[in-house]
Amino acid sequence: MAFSEPQGNLNSLELPMKSVQRLVDQFNHDEMIWRSLEPRRPVRRKMLRRSGQELHQALDLLEFDALRPVDDCVGTRLAGQGREL
Repeated sequence: MAFSEPQGNLNSLELPMKSVQRLVDQFNHDEMIWRSLEPRRPVRRKMLRRSGQELHQALDLLEFDALRPVDDCVGTRLAGQGREL
């Protein structure tokens, strides 16, 4: 008789793994966008020499936010977070 994993245990692991994979994919996509904007930063800093570091960082983040897709806020609630019904 071969050992088999109970089906309920397998399903209970799938949802957290999918959530983790979605976060990893989102991080990788954000990293790709951030790196694609790298060549623009030195040009902007050269054009706006007299501006402070805080303004440069704010402009970097605004440009990144404009290209980044909106977060999907619909999904499953993590266990232990929020109010239990």
